[in-house]
Amino acid sequence: MKKSIVIFIITLFLGVLSIPSLALAKSPDLTYWSELDLPSVKVNKDLPEKYDLRDKNLITACKDQGWHGTCWSFAAISAAETNLLMKGLAGGEKKDPDKVDLSELQLARFMYDRNTDPSGGTKGDKVINSTGADYLDVGGEAYLTTFALASWMGPVKEKKVKPAYEDADKNTKLDKSLEYDLDRAHLRNAWWVNARDRDSIKSMLIKHGSPVICYYSGYWDYSYHEVPGVSSTNMTYYNPYPGQMPDHEVAVIGWDDDYPAENFSPSPGENGAWLIKNSWGSNWGNDGCFWLSYHDKCIDDYAVFLDFDKADNYQHIYQYDGGGSTAQDIAYKKKAFMSNVFKSKKDETLKAVSFFATQNSKIKYSVQIYTDMKDPKDPVSGRARLGEKQTGRTSYAGYYTVDLDDPVRLKEKMPFSVVIEFKTDKNENVFLPVDTDAKRYGWSEYDVSSAKGQSFVSKDGKEWKDVSADGNTNMRIKAFTDDSEPLWELWIAAAIGVIAFFALIVALILRASRKKREERSKI
Repeated sequence: MKKSIVIFIITLFLGVLSIPSLALAKSPDLTYWSELDLPSVKVNKDLPEKYDLRDKNLITACKDQGWHGTCWSFAAISAAETNLLMKGLAGGEKKDPDKVDLSELQLARFMYDRNTDPSGGTKGDKVINSTGADYLDVGGEAYLTTFALASWMGPVKEKKVKPAYEDADKNTKLDKSLEYDLDRAHLRNAWWVNARDRDSIKSMLIKHGSPVICYYSGYWDYSYHEVPGVSSTNMTYYNPYPGQMPDHEVAVIGWDDDYPAENFSPSPGENGAWLIKNSWGSNWGNDGCFWLSYHDKCIDDYAVFLDFDKADNYQHIYQYDGGGSTAQDIAYKKKAFMSNVFKSKKDETLKAVSFFATQNSKIKYSVQIYTDMKDPKDPVSGRARLGEKQTGRTSYAGYYTVDLDDPVRLKEKMPFSVVIEFKTDKNENVFLPVDTDAKRYGWSEYDVSSAKGQSFVSKDGKEWKDVSADGNTNMRIKAFTDDSEPLWELWIAAAIGVIAFFALIVALILRASRKKREERSKI
């Protein structure tokens, strides 16, 4: 209990602060929004009354954050480990939690000590610790974590990181190769679900693993309640008072719709609870876990799901959004366009693109790629490289990676634009995700560097505005490439394929001819 009180004091002042970023309108025709308003999504699916990822052998051991404000890193890494286990990407048996152990220290260290990404696109972008505390006590939150992981900043294997977390202090520096070069996996998608949307959380948990949520952990009049004589569910928590700032991120690993209200002190008056994996060690609670009432008054608005892929899914990433601002969104009515213009470093093949959709759900999107742009102020003034726009629909707000059905070959130093269109059938604003300068009250600052000709927005796809020209704004779009195979190799492969095809035809003709001769000889 003493340890929990100390953690409360630290996180109250330095931990997770869910305060909206500040923003000002930069142009009369652009609206900058300062809050995330995550929509609810109706789920048409029968869901079990209770569910526990531990029963599926998909939960790694509860680790201990110690006296530091790093709950956000532990929650995100736990979610990553579970997702890799679910997808069979843990490096061993699909459901062997001992086969995956990722580093919380790597994520915490580089969150506030960033270097330019390998493509050079995030040069000048900074996430600044403005608390005066060291990096282990600054705090963080799941939106900022999503941005960091989407930039390929980890995660990495625990065993590659020296020193160990428990031996780290404010002076600890990690080898720079751990930031981008030794990733164990790459973030592919992230879904930002409204935390009040229980059915969506349950449905997504079954499919993708643990979400990260945040709640106020400092209600000490009753504090965490140990249920007498119930060893398997012996720790519960319920805060009956609204208005406190959520300050502690954890991973949700299950639920029980009928978990008794009387197991909480005080009682929420209604049954039902989330099963939570904490980061206070396995000797706390039930092997580090506890039950959080559905009806707790200070659960934050978000439940963030993280979805990973193998680290070798693509060789190169192109991006400009190295800051951490949330909800600095540009909005247009019913449809909106955005584009980033990159320049290839060598002969490469564009395999995929990604984008954030931060406040709309179930929104239609289309992707087109252009090269040979005639007007540097117009990202669609070149040659469209996809025969047809690639289309799809988002489910929740968040981050989406789209593999191109027809990869695009790029020559060395070739400018190319990634153009994304969002549209909705509803009479609502369509939000475009922006990375720009912003502040979090008393916590962190985001200093973004941009150059003209990098990022554009449009309300109709015809008239474009260069938002990057102000020097501190970019759109959250990324591109992923592999080194191109030499054309002569493709020609040889094609020639071999043609020869094999005609050889097969000749063989079939000879076989048919031989069969006819045999039939005549029988006559």
